[in-house]
Parts: sequence; C-alpha cells; structure tokens
Amino acid sequence: MARLTVSSPASSANVGPGFDSFGIALNHPRDSIDVEVEAGSGRVEVEVSGRSEYAVPTNPEANSGGLVAKTILNRVGGGLDVRITVTKRIRPGCGLGSSGATAAGVAFALNRLLGLGLSPGELVLLAAEGERAAAGSPHPDNVAASLLGGFTMIVSHDPIRVYKITPPRSLRICVVYPLVNVERKTEKMRSVIPTRVDLRDALWNIWHAAAVAAGFALGDVELLGSGMDDAIVEKARSSLIPCYSEVKRRALHAGAKGVAVSGAGPAMMAFVKAGDMEPQGVLREMLDAYTDAGVAANGFVTEPGEGCLVTLNDD
Repeated sequence: MARLTVSSPASSANVGPGFDSFGIALNHPRDSIDVEVEAGSGRVEVEVSGRSEYAVPTNPEANSGGLVAKTILNRVGGGLDVRITVTKRIRPGCGLGSSGATAAGVAFALNRLLGLGLSPGELVLLAAEGERAAAGSPHPDNVAASLLGGFTMIVSHDPIRVYKITPPRSLRICVVYPLVNVERKTEKMRSVIPTRVDLRDALWNIWHAAAVAAGFALGDVELLGSGMDDAIVEKARSSLIPCYSEVKRRALHAGAKGVAVSGAGPAMMAFVKAGDMEPQGVLREMLDAYTDAGVAANGFVTEPGEGCLVTLNDD
C-alpha cells in the first residue's frame, strides 16, 4: 500500500473580469486529503470528515475527488483500489473552490503515488474533470489555483496553457460570505450568464482583465485592484448575491483596492494592501453590511497561498 496526505487550499476564481480563466489560491482554509493506493480491482472509496454541516457526497461519481480518481484509474488500467479521506475545512457552495480543492488534492496525490509524471497543465485538466461532479462540466480555474498556488491564468484550453504569477507580498484578502444555502447554486449562477454581450462591455472586461494580470505581474496591488470590475458575468449575477452592492461599497469606502464576487459566490472578497489599510477594519465593514441587513455571515482575512503540499507520506 502507498499513502499520501495532501493539504489543498481554498481558491477564488475569476478575480473580477477573468471568468473561467483567473484564480488565486488562499493561504487558508485548506482541506486535508489522505489518499491510499493498493492492489485491487479498480474500486474507489471516499470518506469525508470535518465540519458536520458540510454535507459532502461520498459516492465517487458525485464527489470531485472520487471522479478524479476514477478518471485516472481508467487511464492507467485496472489492478488498483483508491481510498480517499477528506477532512473538509473549506465550506462548500460559497464560492471558495471547495470541490476544486478536493479534485486538485486527489490529482496531485495520485500523480505522486503512481509516478505518472504529469505536467502542471495535464494535472489541471485531470483535476478539472472532477468539477463535473459539482458543476456538471469541467472548469479549470479553481483547480489550477489549488494545484499551483498564487495567481493563475488559463490562457488556452486546447492545448492547455496555464501560467502562475507570484502575488505581491503586501496583498491581503478579506473574504465574507452569507450563511445561506442556495440549491443547485452553480447551475443557477451559470444560467444567468448572457450568451451575447455588448461590444462596450467586452472591451471593458478586456481592459480590466489586463489591469489585473499586469498588476499581479508588476506586484502592484493598486493596479490589480483597479481591474477587479466585471461588466458581464458578475453584473448578471449580482442580483443573486445577498448584500452585493452594500458589501462592495463599504469595502471600497474602508480602503479596499478592489472588490469582487469569489467564483460563483455568494462569497465576496476585497483586496487590501498591507501597510496602507488595516485588513481587519475592511473585514468589519463588510460584515457590518450583512448585520445591518439582518443576514448572518462569516468572514476572515487571509493572503495568497501555496498550492497543494505533501503533509504525510507512508510507503
């Protein structure tokens, strides 16, 4: 039997205008994913522990990590069983890449355990297959960030081309999310995305996505924050995000450099430059927006994080 335990980070996708392309890994929370491989008949088992309210499916076909394991076993042939134990610390369904973290952790672990020698791009594609369990289709933005860490950009799907940029050391991230359950959230959030867009909105997004990418590349928090506006996807989804306008207004008034919905939401994140503004003050203003509206919410301050990391290896 071979075993590997991996720490896999939460992530925030889109970062404003970078729909299905941009992602950023968060330093915390992180899931712990234990993967065991032994001779067998191709069976995949999934167990989930952690927060009791996090109802995560254990059917391998409905779990993003289980689906990744089955995909990999189909590629390498039979003769192996895989057992996955996920200690869930990333709240599912709130836009922090919970399913992506599980998928990324399993892909990372099996690549090591089976000696597959996959490139970062190949790993991203495999992990993205796991997102079919949560979203109905593969999408690589969250898994790329969880696998590689830092700020990631998907610039091509076929062939896969993914790039990582190390974020500015001064970047702090305030994350808030209302304690609401949205049934079939991903499906609902994708259903409101327009299929045709105005040329002016497309140009707006191109300009702002360029500012985000350039800001990360140059280490300029103010520049990247100035680009965190989306005239297409976030605009369409904003009415479905509780307290969206007020959370954004208060964060910017408190000194945030930019604010965006995290992935498909309902979480929102604000970028703060350490030294210019106290992140906890921005976080309090964002949480107060929910309190004043009578909406229960949680939040935390974090920073960009590393990708998947090995925490235990037993052969």
